[in-house]
Amino acid sequence: MKTSFICFCILLCITERAFTQADSTAAQHPWKVHAEVSAFIFPDDFFLSPVVWVKKNHLHLEARYNYEDFQTAAAFAGYNVEVGNELFLMATPMLGFCAGNTDAILPALEFELMYGKFGWYGEAEYAFDLHDSGDNFWSFWSELYYSPADWTWFGFSAQKLRTDEDGLDVQRGLFWAVQKNWFVVTGYYFNPFTGDQFALLNLGVTF
Repeated sequence: MKTSFICFCILLCITERAFTQADSTAAQHPWKVHAEVSAFIFPDDFFLSPVVWVKKNHLHLEARYNYEDFQTAAAFAGYNVEVGNELFLMATPMLGFCAGNTDAILPALEFELMYGKFGWYGEAEYAFDLHDSGDNFWSFWSELYYSPADWTWFGFSAQKLRTDEDGLDVQRGLFWAVQKNWFVVTGYYFNPFTGDQFALLNLGVTF
């Protein structure tokens, strides 16, 4: 699985290079900065996971904490890809590392596929542990959504993160997001009406 993931990232970079060579007059974009914090709310626990990224044209830089593992910081550099028009894909293959409770090399991918009012957003990574290959792990975050208006969207989410504290391998749930100018609030309810249920509140700003 990890070999296929790395090959996919390489293939995506090659494909994007072909598109940019064919369209060398693409408009240049200004710097964009995004910061968010996710509050994981369990029946008997609570923790925060902040994420910050900056990007300009193809350059993408990102930092995370409490994402790959508790008390673990991660940093990434990536290459932004945009392809399509009516069916539009934004993707960012990345390479990073984390240090703390987990020390690892992190090939990763973030993407968003949009068609009309529907979209699919995802994050995926594989952690190559620097101390014990038996501690390598795969994680992902995925959202399928419908956006009836520019300021709101809702749908289904699935995730597999090492920091989850319930007994399920993959968590599934519902979410609803509301945006006002540069500020976004998103609420999640995972494993609804089960003994493993938990909530997540995400607050994000983009400039």
